Amino acid sequence: MSISEEQSITCPGCSATSRVRIHRSVNVTTEPSLKEQLVTGRLFTFACPSCGRTSRVVHPELVYHDMRRGFLLQMDALGKFDAASLQSLESSLPAVTRVVHDSNALLEKVKIFDAELDDRVIEVLKLVVASQKAGDTAMRYLFEGTGTPSNPEGRDLRFTLLSSKGVTGLAVPRAAYDDLRTKLEAAGKLIPLSAWAVVDADYARLMLET
Repeated sequence: MSISEEQSITCPGCSATSRVRIHRSVNVTTEPSLKEQLVTGRLFTFACPSCGRTSRVVHPELVYHDMRRGFLLQMDALGKFDAASLQSLESSLPAVTRVVHDSNALLEKVKIFDAELDDRVIEVLKLVVASQKAGDTAMRYLFEGTGTPSNPEGRDLRFTLLSSKGVTGLAVPRAAYDDLRTKLEAAGKLIPLSAWAVVDADYARLMLET
């Protein structure tokens, strides 16, 4: 079940206050329409009725649940999530649960799992690709999906690169992902994770160091 609540939002443009419905929990299996709203960004967009300015509004503890694909994402933008308090529920949790710290990371996880990829491999792949790009200024790599504008049905992995110079795109051959996954499996790195794992760049660095 999805859960939403109305909150008062002050527009940063004109300071007018409006009541806005914000989602606290999104279950895209019971409410598939919310999936499209999230992927397109409409779920996080507030348009001020007074001045028309659009702002991004996201519940800091948003929960995303995909029962069909078997994963659950918990956003913890405030650093207050207490996994220990949910220990008694672990037997009823989906096969994969992750904690993320912002809406970009949450959306990226959705895209990774929708593409039936392993987020652990993706995080390591991003580090490997960044290390091979001389003079790389990207502050963040975000997985966007598979295929490219010239070959939308292709299997190449598509990333958005965020840097101080702006936003650019990058395509990585699927073979690079498959080869890396094989190597990580052979090294015993892809072991099952405990509930509420944080799989990010720091996790990937630790995988490469140990």
